[in-house]
Amino acid sequence: MSAYHPSFPSFHAQVDGLREVLSANNVDLDVEFMDSKRFFTPENLGNFTRLLQYKLENLPPYDVLVVADDNALDYAVENRDTLFKGLPVVFLGINNAQKAMRLHRTLGMTGVIEQVSMEQTVELMRLLLPDTRNVVVLTDATPSGQEDLKRFKEIMRLRGDERYSVFDLSTMRWEDASTMLHRLSSRDAILLLSCYRDQDGKTVDFEEGLGVVTGSANLPVFHLWEHGIGKGIVGGKVISFTEHGRLAGELVLNILAGGKPKDLPVVTGGKANVLLFDKLALERFHIPTSLLPQGSVLLNSDPTFWEANRVLLIEVGVLVLMLVLVGACLYRINRAKVRVNEQLVENEKQYRAYMENAPDGVLVFDPEGVILQANAAMSEMVGYGEDRLAGESIFNLLPAAVHERARADLSSLLRTSAHTGGYELLRQDGKYAYVRFNGVLLDNGNILGFCQDVTEIKRKSDAQKESEMLFRSLLEQAGDSVFVCDMEGHFLFVNDAACLTLGYTRTELLELKTWEVDQALADSSRRMGFWSQNAVITESTHRRKDGTTIPTELKTARLKVGGKDVLLVISRDISKRREKERRERSKQVINQAQAEIIKSLSSHSATVRSIAKQVYDWALRLTGSRYCYVGMIDPRSHDLQILAISVMQEGLCRLESDNMAFKQEDGIYPALWGESLNTGKGFYSNMPANHPMAKGVPEGHVKLTRLLSVPCVYEAGVVGQVAVANADQDYNDEDLETLETLANLFALAIYQIRMERELIQARRQGRDKD
Repeated sequence: MSAYHPSFPSFHAQVDGLREVLSANNVDLDVEFMDSKRFFTPENLGNFTRLLQYKLENLPPYDVLVVADDNALDYAVENRDTLFKGLPVVFLGINNAQKAMRLHRTLGMTGVIEQVSMEQTVELMRLLLPDTRNVVVLTDATPSGQEDLKRFKEIMRLRGDERYSVFDLSTMRWEDASTMLHRLSSRDAILLLSCYRDQDGKTVDFEEGLGVVTGSANLPVFHLWEHGIGKGIVGGKVISFTEHGRLAGELVLNILAGGKPKDLPVVTGGKANVLLFDKLALERFHIPTSLLPQGSVLLNSDPTFWEANRVLLIEVGVLVLMLVLVGACLYRINRAKVRVNEQLVENEKQYRAYMENAPDGVLVFDPEGVILQANAAMSEMVGYGEDRLAGESIFNLLPAAVHERARADLSSLLRTSAHTGGYELLRQDGKYAYVRFNGVLLDNGNILGFCQDVTEIKRKSDAQKESEMLFRSLLEQAGDSVFVCDMEGHFLFVNDAACLTLGYTRTELLELKTWEVDQALADSSRRMGFWSQNAVITESTHRRKDGTTIPTELKTARLKVGGKDVLLVISRDISKRREKERRERSKQVINQAQAEIIKSLSSHSATVRSIAKQVYDWALRLTGSRYCYVGMIDPRSHDLQILAISVMQEGLCRLESDNMAFKQEDGIYPALWGESLNTGKGFYSNMPANHPMAKGVPEGHVKLTRLLSVPCVYEAGVVGQVAVANADQDYNDEDLETLETLANLFALAIYQIRMERELIQARRQGRDKD
């Protein structure tokens, strides 16, 4: 079931690959077309479903369903319990690798992932066009086009390459795209991901879309698929759909032979990709072929003299060679007749000399296993005298536990004429020797065997395996995350703690590169400089599967394993340590704020407004907020008089206002700003628009994304308010506690200054009475 239509560029290549495998094994292949590239509508899908249901009801049942491309896979998943109930599914041409792996785990589907060589093609563009300033990536509104765009952006982020721009047909029309392409600079180059459908749903075939691109911009165009190469596209490392079809066909044969899809691993399609270029396009944009990587394939290349006359030259060469061979054969036949008898005698002497002086054991035995001849090395290997091995059964040299296997191996050797295996020999002194045996069937029916003593090698191998198992066990039991990776950034080993910490399965983690977990390693020069050191302790940040990050302390050591350099990395989560340090720093800053405000309170020149300004400054700093106001309740009118406020509305040009006040309405403070004054309790909301007390904001007022408000309380009475808004991160209980500390100081300031004023007023009244 193809997601597209017969004229779609990838279809015939996919089917050719399938038929190459299936036809050779007498498997019938039927093809149905969803035509979702041209008609991505509910009407088309409904018509397709009705027709397919009719066919399935009136045809013999199928054995396997093969789905080509993402739309067909989605359709198969949606209808797995109806149209395709119980039918094994093999997919190919799938862009969404995560979806494919998930369906393999959950529904037991298997197949081939369409893995584009996007990063390698971008590197080719930079290599072949060193003066290119900007890579223009062109995609469309199709699901596969949007998935490829996400992958491109992630690759460029990991490369640290920001020299690109996106033309996305899901947000523009064909006409707009043509105009924008025409305006591109001569120092730009285009990476074509997909060009089928625009934002209005207008769909064209590939060649028509490619014509819009090449006709609008006289720039080099690179591609990730083989179709289009030779029609104006320069080239790239492209996907071979024929190979994808062949790989999917092999999975079908496995299922028909009794295999279960869930037990057949999903095949990544990267190994089917090839370096393919159009020589005419290279010449058009003055790109020398000498810059092409080794193994590149050139289309439209002028044939060499050999290529143009290959058939004729081969025929002439074969004829000449046959004449030479006939003459040589006649000469050698005559010579051979003279030398054959001499050679037979010499061969017999050499054979005996080789056998007696061979460092490995050599023996000849009959089909029953009776030894006819053995050399000195063989006799020494088993501890027998040389003359005692002749006439002995080979089974007497083996422990009884392996006799059955040895007899089966002997039968196999007699059938196939050769056998290789490993055996444990029982020496005459009761000890064991381990040998690697190679046996061949001679023309006279006897067997010639060679035995190499590998006892010491096996001992060392067993010791090494035991050491490796101990090492692996220690790493698995470690509480910290442990990684082993090669110098190219591939993970070779990860322990359970690493999988648990990062949220990946072991299989998923082993498929990643180190810089997909540790962004600090994305820069190759920085990475190699760091890895060139033998032992390093440093701090970094690791990205989990869900996108969140954790601070880590890394202990890295460079080791040699199997003659190759590897890195052992022990990673410890230091989130708690960082949080403790941050709390200590925050506590120090809060103490500093308290000290400064208390110091100001002791000054005779302190006013409520000056203290409010200090509280305002510290509130912004300590909570990381963009806006703040500090106010005092007028004891007579009960209005909240604003003493310090950020500019949050057009028309306010000063940081402070002498006249601003928030008034009561029917004895309460209205809207969300009055909540803490009415309740006498502080609160915060990271979605203030959804708060029950929210009444919206006036026209021209900044939008509130986060709000934290606390009352200033003194002796159970509310005397003021401190509020902050729009921090870069969500407010939390720690921010609430910090702001309450400032509010308590401000309440104390209000009370102290009021008392001083009342005391001064009382003294004046006393003097007036006197």
